[in-house]
Order: sequence, then structure tokens, then C-alpha cells
Amino acid sequence: MRSPPRELLRRSLSFSAFGLLPLVPVAATLALALHGQLYDFQVFYHAGRSALHLRSPYPQPTAQAVSSEHVFVYPAPMAFLMAPFSLLPLPLASLLFDALLVAATLGALLLLGVRDRRVLAVCFLGPPLYISLLVGAVSPLLALGLAVAWRYRSRARVLGLAVGAVVVAKVFLWPLFAWLLVTRRFRAAAWAWLSGAALTAACWSALGFQGLSDYPRLLSLLSDVVGRGSYSLSATLEASGLATGAATGAAWLACGLLLATLPRLARREDGDRLAFTVAIAAAFLFSPVLWPHYLVLAFVPLAIAKPRFSPIWLLPLLLWLTPAQSHGVLWSAALGLAVALALLLAALELPRRQPAPVLQEA
Repeated sequence: MRSPPRELLRRSLSFSAFGLLPLVPVAATLALALHGQLYDFQVFYHAGRSALHLRSPYPQPTAQAVSSEHVFVYPAPMAFLMAPFSLLPLPLASLLFDALLVAATLGALLLLGVRDRRVLAVCFLGPPLYISLLVGAVSPLLALGLAVAWRYRSRARVLGLAVGAVVVAKVFLWPLFAWLLVTRRFRAAAWAWLSGAALTAACWSALGFQGLSDYPRLLSLLSDVVGRGSYSLSATLEASGLATGAATGAAWLACGLLLATLPRLARREDGDRLAFTVAIAAAFLFSPVLWPHYLVLAFVPLAIAKPRFSPIWLLPLLLWLTPAQSHGVLWSAALGLAVALALLLAALELPRRQPAPVLQEA
């Protein structure tokens, strides 16, 4: 039996490590938010202001414009989503948005049954969430959308709206449609497709379809100019010396091969969760741009499989060894990609408990 002083010391250290320590990066990023220094959010903020005035938030589709990385390249609904924030002063809007990202992260993990303080602490101490808060990225909001999709996966309307929303926000998550189809959730797939298409059409119509014709060109330039400095599969292959076209083709092939396994996976025991995880992995492989904050999305399948702490939750801490961008350096790009895929691979392990219960439709 531990002596009272030793037990008190143990509890104090535990509270400091898993209670107070995660507040340090959160407090630091909120302080930056007060000064309006969240660079991604600044882009959203000005795009929202353009949307309020029904002006195009998009830059000219040139390599010079895209290379600054401080331009709006999201689908039109994202500009309108950010419009309410643009009514506030930038520092206040930045602070509220960062607070929303913190709440979204906690909400996603709690929705998936995570109650272990150690898991919550590691998530907040790792680069994926820290960078999300530092720049004001939407990855935590997307993670919440994925968590809602999984938690309410038996409710066709809720599931469809959640999948439609995350795909509209980040097009590279389109493999989630494949998950819906192989698990025979056709009503949910219809809801996702119709809601996403209707929302996109309505928002671009409100802008007078400004920027729509140039949008594919804008995305292509983003992949060519910015993507090679990220941690994506295509960027890693290109850093190893492969030609750009070949690297992109290999990434698409890897994505296709993973998606081809979904029908077989879906028929296995716990196939629903396995197919969901592989669909997210396929999206990661497909995406020409993969920043460290995207790994917040990998927390979702990992939390489903491992809601209690295990050593795999420490893996994202390795990203402290790399910069926020790989800059085309092979070891850096490979490390970031390996951490992302290792998290998803670990999530494929059969859980030691039953998955989070499905909320049945009334």
C-alpha cells in the first residue's frame, strides 16, 4: 500500500501531466488568436466577408497567387459558413473560432466514448491539434463531422448530412461515399449526395457562379505548387525522385486499391468499422496535400478502436521532429506520411470492447 505522501505526489504529477499540461498549448494558441494571427482563419475570415457582399472569395488561378498559401481554395459553402465570423473584429472572431475547434475536438472524442484523460492529454499535446489551433484549420470540425457520422450511422438522414458536409468542406474525403455504398446505406448516400450538391449549387449561385469555371484549375495549381511541400503520398514519392505525374498516378492507384478491398472488408466481423477506417485511409492516400493537422481526422477511427490509452496514441508526438511543412525533404515527408498511416493501421485492430452503440432511428 502506498504511503499518503507518495500517493499525493503521484496524483499531483498525474493531474499536472494529464490535466494542466495540455492547457499550455491551448492557452498559447488562444493568445495568438487574440492578436488575429491564425493564418488559415484569416483566409476564412476575408472569404466570409466577400461572401457577405456576394463577391468571389477566390484568387486568380495563377501559380504566383497560390504559392502564397494565404488564399481561399475551399468550395463556396465554406465561405458562407465563415460569414458570421467576419461580422466580428478579427481578434475576437479568431478567439471564438479557436475555442470552437477545442470544443469540436473534445466533442468528437467524447461522442466516440473516449473518457481516458491520458488520451485527451496526448491529443492536445501533439502537433496535429496544436497546428490546427495555431493556424485556425478546420480539421477538428471535420473530425467532429466524422464522429457524428459514425455515432449516428443507423440514422440515414443524420449520417448523410454529416458525410455530405465533410465532403463539401474537404473534397478529398469523397471515399466516404464508397463506405456508404458497400455497407448498403443507400438512403444515407442519397442524403449525402443531394445535400452536398444542393448546398454547393446554392452557395455558388449566390456568388453568381464567380470562380466556378476556374476552380478546377485552382485546385490543380494548389496540388502542383503547394502539395509537394506537404506529407502526402504523392509528395513523398516526388521527394524520392519520382516524376510528378507518376507520383500522382501512384497515389490514385493506391487509393483505388484500398477502395477495392471495401466490399470484402464490409462482409467481415466488425466490417462496418474496418471499411470506415479504410475509406479514411484511402482519402489520405488520394489527397495531393496532407498537412500535420489532417491527422486529427485519424483520431476518429483510432478512438473507435482504442478509446483507452495505449502507446499508439503517443505516435503523433513524433511529428515534433518535423517542421509544419516537409519542404520536399524525403525523410520529413516520409515520417509524416508513416505516422498518419500507422495511426489508421492501428485503428484496424479489433477493439477490446464493443464499438460505440448505434443510435437507432426513432
